[in-house]
Amino acid sequence: YEYCSSDKLGTVGCVVRDSSGLIVAGTSTGGLKVCYPGRVGDSGIPGSGTYANKFAGISCTGIGEKILRLNLARLVSILIEEGFSLEKSLEKALQKLAQIDGKGGVIAISQRGEIGYTFNTKTMSFAIIRSTTKQIRRSLKSQKSGQSDKKQLPLRNS
Repeated sequence: YEYCSSDKLGTVGCVVRDSSGLIVAGTSTGGLKVCYPGRVGDSGIPGSGTYANKFAGISCTGIGEKILRLNLARLVSILIEEGFSLEKSLEKALQKLAQIDGKGGVIAISQRGEIGYTFNTKTMSFAIIRSTTKQIRRSLKSQKSGQSDKKQLPLRNS
């Protein structure tokens, strides 16, 4: 192991659906405090930490090795493609992450404009911006360990 220098680490992710329905996602990570030299995390691997297609945009945060193992972002999209709601897809994906002792969180937006998030970590911050209002909704959610916090918020079309 090598000690990675920064004490302030974290993930910044975004999922966007524009007025024409185009969906994109992006993820940037701060990495881990202690890691193998040359380690590649989940953020740069399409389908693992980030994924977008015509069905959904997904961005993940957490322990990259566990997220990579599941191809977590793509898993959420597959569940949506199979007909599960955004909320149920997020719930099922987080359950699979927990089954392999993974900790993390996911934000997502569907082609219908549904916004959702879930996590099994102590906290997860997020913000929601809509084109129909000038208001930004910000939240720092915290929970008891082992519980999942999920919420689906409707997004009005522009």
